[in-house]
Amino acid sequence: NNTGGNNTGGNNTGGNVTVGNTTECSGVMSGTFSFTLTTFDYSAHPDYTNLGGIEIDCDADILYGYAWDSANSEEVFVSIDPSNGVVSYLATIPGISMVHPISTYNDDEYFAVMRDNQGVIYLVQVSISSTYTVSVIPFDYTNAPNLELVGGIEYDEVNDVLYGFAFDNSNDDINSVSIDPSNGMVTELGLISTGPVSVTALSTTFDGTNYYIGIRNDQGDRLLGTITVDTFSVTLTAITNPASANVMESFAGFEIESSNGLIYGYGWDTDNGEELFVSFDPSTGIMTSIGILTGITLTTSTSTYVIGNFYAIMAGSPGKTQYLIHIQI
Repeated sequence: NNTGGNNTGGNNTGGNVTVGNTTECSGVMSGTFSFTLTTFDYSAHPDYTNLGGIEIDCDADILYGYAWDSANSEEVFVSIDPSNGVVSYLATIPGISMVHPISTYNDDEYFAVMRDNQGVIYLVQVSISSTYTVSVIPFDYTNAPNLELVGGIEYDEVNDVLYGFAFDNSNDDINSVSIDPSNGMVTELGLISTGPVSVTALSTTFDGTNYYIGIRNDQGDRLLGTITVDTFSVTLTAITNPASANVMESFAGFEIESSNGLIYGYGWDTDNGEELFVSFDPSTGIMTSIGILTGITLTTSTSTYVIGNFYAIMAGSPGKTQYLIHIQI
C-alpha cells in the first residue's frame, strides 16, 4: 500500500502484492458512477496477509488472487467473494518468497509473476477447474538474451500467448515482448521507447488487438504507449490531467472498455486532496474525472474489470483498513 494515493512499482518482499489487469466478459455499462467498500473477511484464514493480484471470473462471480500465509511461510492462491469479501484458500504456490505486482486472467487461466528466495523470476500459472493446477516456470530468455525483467503481462486467450514488456539490460530501452505460457519463452517483438524509461505504476491493459502501457521517459513526461501486437506498431501519446485536478503522479489501474475505447483508472488529486476515478482517451491522452472515491486515502495498483464493473484494493485512514472497492460506471 502506498500513502496519499501514490502508486509505485518494484518488487515486494514476503508475499506483498499489487495489480491486476483487464478481463473481458459479460456486464452492463449503467452510465452512472457509484462505488461500494467491502472489508476483506479473513476469519477462516487469520494468518493471511498482503492480498493482491485480483482478477475477476465473471462466470463464477468470484475474484481470484494471492496472499501470503504467514503461519506456513508460503504464497497461496485464493478466491474472494465480491459480495462479502470472504477470502478462501484454493491452492499453494510452491517455492515462492516474493511477488511482483503483475497478474492477468482469462479463459480459466490465471498468470502472475513471482520469484524464489534465490531471485529466480517465474511465470506462475493456475488453471481453474474442479482442482487448481499450479505451474511455476522460469522465464526463458534464450531467444532474447539482451532482455530482462519481464512485466505487465496480459493474456491473449485466442492465441494462447502473453504480451508484456521487458528492459534491455545494456541500455534500459523498454521493449514489447510475447511469452509462451507453456515454457516461459520470451520473444522480442520490437522497441517501445529508448531508455532510460520507467513504467508508471506498472499499468498495462489489452483489448485483444492493442497492448497499452503507461511509461515515463527521462524528461519526466508521462506517455501512453499503444502497441498493435500483430503487425507491431507503436504510438506514444502524452497523457494530460483532468480539468482542475492533478493525478499525474499516481494514476494507476489501467483497464480498457472495448465498447467505447476508454481506459479507466484512479489517482490521487494533489490539488484537491482526494482520490479520483477517471477515464482517458488513448487516442488523445485527454483524461476526464468521473467521480470522487470518498474516504480513500491509500491505494494499490491492483485492479480488475468487467464491463461496467471495476474492482480494486484500496484503503482509508485512520486505521488503514483495506477494502475491496467496487466501482460501477
